[in-house]
Amino acid sequence: MARMTDFYNNEVTRFAEGHAGLDKKTREAKLDEFIDADSTRISWTRALKQELVKETGARFEIGDLTTSLYRPFTKQWQYFNRKLNEYVF
Repeated sequence: MARMTDFYNNEVTRFAEGHAGLDKKTREAKLDEFIDADSTRISWTRALKQELVKETGARFEIGDLTTSLYRPFTKQWQYFNRKLNEYVF
């Protein structure tokens, strides 16, 4: 998650520098051709793309890590953050 947030913040900076002075609608139109869609680095969601257009950064918070159960009897770490998790139940 720390690498993902670093990558996201770099994309925010790169997008802001490359599209400075454009209005929001034009920036949204150029977004899909701009972003790096490498799924090993980040999984772009609709909401995360909107945050990028707004130039809103993200921070890795160690307190957002929790242990969870994945299938019966398998513990693993889960990162729970409303900005970075698209669907929260």
